[in-house]
Amino acid sequence: MTGDPDELANLARLVLAELLTCLRPAFPESAWPHLRLVHDRDLSLATAAGVDVVSDSTETAVVIRDGRIVARADGFGACHAAASVT
Repeated sequence: MTGDPDELANLARLVLAELLTCLRPAFPESAWPHLRLVHDRDLSLATAAGVDVVSDSTETAVVIRDGRIVARADGFGACHAAASVT
């Protein structure tokens, strides 16, 4: 999420594409984790997750199972906190 998607959204996509270009040949596909990154330019996912304020410092993580949010955390360490709940 960013407060200025017009400026930073394409840069974020570029950085992720370059990272994946390096990682894909380094690890066999069977070792890849089940991870899904979503480029939410219109903030529809953020809204559905209950994120009210979006800025360059927003850090929110959700765990989704069977189409439902089962854990949510905000702030520094949000990914670890959300993953630890389940």
